[in-house]
Amino acid sequence: MATMVLSGIGTALGGPLGGAIGALIGQQISDTIGLSGNNSALQDIALTRSSYGTPLARHFGTMRAGGTLIWATDLTPNEDQSGYCVSIAVALASRPITGVGRIWADGQLLRGSEGDLKTGGSLRIYPGFGDQLPDPLISADRGGQTPAFRGVAYCVFESLQLSDFGNRIPALSFEIIADETGVSLAELCAPLDQPVTDERPLPGLSGFSQSQGGVDAALRDLAPLFPMGCTVSASGLTLAASDNIPTSAAMLDEATRADSSDAAAPDSGARHIRQLAPGERLSGLRYYDPARDYQPSMQRSDGRVESGAPTIMEFPGSLTAANARALLNQTSHRRGLAAERLAWRVASVDTAIRPGMILRVPDNDGLWRLDEWEWHSEGVDMLLTKVGPSQTYSAPGDSGSHAAPVDLPIRPTQMIAFGLPWNGEGSPQDVLIAAALSAEAPGWRGAALHAEYQGVLSPAGFSQSRRAIMGTTISPLPPSRAVRLEANSSLDVQLVAPDLLLADATPQALALGANRVWCGGEILQFGHAVHQGGGIWRLSGLLRGRAGSEAIALQGQDAGAAFALLDDRLTLLDPAKIQPLDEASLVAAGAGDTAAILSQINDPLRSLRPLSPVHPRAYTETDGTLILRWTRRSRSTANSFPVGTIPLHEAHERYRVMLGPVESPLAWWDVSAPQLRLSAATLADLGSTYPGAALSVSQFGDTLPSPALFLTHL
Repeated sequence: MATMVLSGIGTALGGPLGGAIGALIGQQISDTIGLSGNNSALQDIALTRSSYGTPLARHFGTMRAGGTLIWATDLTPNEDQSGYCVSIAVALASRPITGVGRIWADGQLLRGSEGDLKTGGSLRIYPGFGDQLPDPLISADRGGQTPAFRGVAYCVFESLQLSDFGNRIPALSFEIIADETGVSLAELCAPLDQPVTDERPLPGLSGFSQSQGGVDAALRDLAPLFPMGCTVSASGLTLAASDNIPTSAAMLDEATRADSSDAAAPDSGARHIRQLAPGERLSGLRYYDPARDYQPSMQRSDGRVESGAPTIMEFPGSLTAANARALLNQTSHRRGLAAERLAWRVASVDTAIRPGMILRVPDNDGLWRLDEWEWHSEGVDMLLTKVGPSQTYSAPGDSGSHAAPVDLPIRPTQMIAFGLPWNGEGSPQDVLIAAALSAEAPGWRGAALHAEYQGVLSPAGFSQSRRAIMGTTISPLPPSRAVRLEANSSLDVQLVAPDLLLADATPQALALGANRVWCGGEILQFGHAVHQGGGIWRLSGLLRGRAGSEAIALQGQDAGAAFALLDDRLTLLDPAKIQPLDEASLVAAGAGDTAAILSQINDPLRSLRPLSPVHPRAYTETDGTLILRWTRRSRSTANSFPVGTIPLHEAHERYRVMLGPVESPLAWWDVSAPQLRLSAATLADLGSTYPGAALSVSQFGDTLPSPALFLTHL
C-alpha cells in the first residue's frame, strides 16, 4: 500500500480536495501545499468588469475588489441639464458578505469610511444570503424576469451622478467586508461536503481573495505562508498547523538494510537528499497592503542576495508590511531547511506515529517531519523533511509612500438665504438674492438648489462647492444708533465648523467694505476676530447698521440670529428661477443630506428698496409753521461714502410723510422734494386730535418704500 503525503515546499495538490477526501477516508495525511500551481496573480488595482462569463471571486476577511457589472440603465440627463446619471448593479462576491466599506471611482473615493457617498445618488447593498429579495429598481426594469441573485453579494447604485467622471461610468472598486472576524479555513472550506475542523490559525491575515479554482486552489495559495497539516478520518477533515515544533519528538528505529534496489529504499536504509538548487531561494513577496488602500506591495526577504533571477511569491491576501516581511522570512527559512530531506527505512513503525508528525532519527540532532511512507514486504519506506523553529527576528516592514485620496466626511447642508442691498453695479432694477450654504466638515461639495412655492419645486441651479462662513450668534446685539465705530462693542458667534476662519481688518479696509456680515437682517462690519476655540469667535470693533440697515440695528437682536460673511463664497441666485419672489422658499439637496434643506428667503426684494432718508430737521417759523426737512440717500451708495451729488436711481423723487404708526398712518402727505411745511392751523388741528403723535418720512422708490425716518413729535 502506498500513501503520498502532500508536503514539501514544491509539491502541488493534483486534484480537487473534495475528491481527495473521499479517497483518503481513514488515512492521515500532512498537507503542506507548495509554491507550484499558484494561480492568483495580483493586479495593480482590481476594477469592475462586464465581460460575460467572468469568474466571480470568493472573498474572506476584508479585501478590495472590482466585481462584475450585471445590470445597467442607459445614461439619463439630469432635469437641470447639469450632466448625466445612471443606475447600475455590481456583483461583488460569490459568497455572502457582511458589508461594504469604502468605494473608489477612478481612484478617488466615491464612498467614505463613514458610508457617505461623495456624489449624488443612492446605494443599496445586498449581502448575498439565500433569502434576499430582488431589487425594486431592477424589478421595475426587468419585470418578472428579475433574479434575486441569491448566494451572490451585489450592490445597486441608483441615479449615480456622473458629472464628476466625465459623464461616463467610472472604474469602480470596493472594500468588501466579507467576514468581521477575519479569514478562517473553516469558511474557506465551506463548499466541501465533508465537515471541516479548523485548527490552523492565520495570524496577520486580514483578507484573502480566490478568483479561480476550487478549495484546493485556495489552500495552495495559503499553505506556503501558513503551512498546514490535513488529517482525514471518518468524522471529516481536520486542518492544523504543520509548522509547530513539539517540545519532545518520538525517535524512529534504526534504519533497516534491505535487498531492494529501489532508490527510495537504499541498501543502507538511509539516504540524505538535497532538493533546493542555487538561485531558488525565496526572495520576495507580493501582497495586498491595507495601508496602501489594498494596492499590491512588495517585501524582500532578509539575508544575502543570491545570483540568478529572484523567486517572487504572489499572494492574494491582505497583510500589513510587518506581517508580510515576517511571514516571508519564516517561509524562506522553512524552505531552506526543507532542502534537506531524508529517506529512511524501518522494519516496523510504532502505531502512534502518523504522517505529518515531527520525529527524531538516530545519530542526528535535527527534527524531521514525516511526509510520505510506503508499506511493503521488506518494511516501511519513509520520506522525511527537515524542520526547525520558526525564525522570530525580522527587519521592520515598510509599506512605502502612498498618495491615498483624502476621505473627507460629508455632512448635511446648512443654509440661509436673504436679499442683498443693491451694490451700484448693473441696473437699479436688479434683484439680488444670496444664499449662504455650508456644512460641519470640509468634505461638503455643494448642493442642488430648487425654488419651492406651494409644494412645487423648480430647479434654481447649484451652489458653490466652497463652504460659506456662516453660523449663529451666541450673544445678543444691543440696540445701536449706528452712527460711529463702536470700538468697545463685541459679538460672539458660533460658526458651523471649527475649521472655518475669520480675520481682522484695518480701518482702511473697513472703509472699503471689508468684513461685512449679514446678521439677522442687519449688515455690520467687524475690525477684530479672536478665536475662542471650538468654532466660537468674538468679534469686536463693530460698525453697525450698514447698507441702510439702521432700523434693524436700532431694534437690537437676541442671541440665536443667523450669521453669514458677505464674501465670494456666497451663491448669487437667478431671481427668474425663484417665483414669486416674495413668497417662494429655497430648497437645497446635497450629497450628505438625508432630507431636503428648506430656507425662507429673508427680505428677497431688498435691492429694490430705497435707503431711508437721514439727517432729520424740524423747526418752527415765526408764524407757527412747522418746517420738516431731511436728506435723501441713493441705493448705489449703500456700501460707500458718497462724494458730491447723490444720484437718484429712481424714476421720480417721491416721499411720504406719515403721522402715527408707519404701518397704518393716521394721516400722510406725499411730496416730491425732501421737505414738508405744516401751517400753524394744521398743527393745531392735528395736535388736538392726535396729541404727541410721531411724524416719520419714507422715500418711495419705483417698487418699494424705504424704511421710515423719525422726524419729530406733534
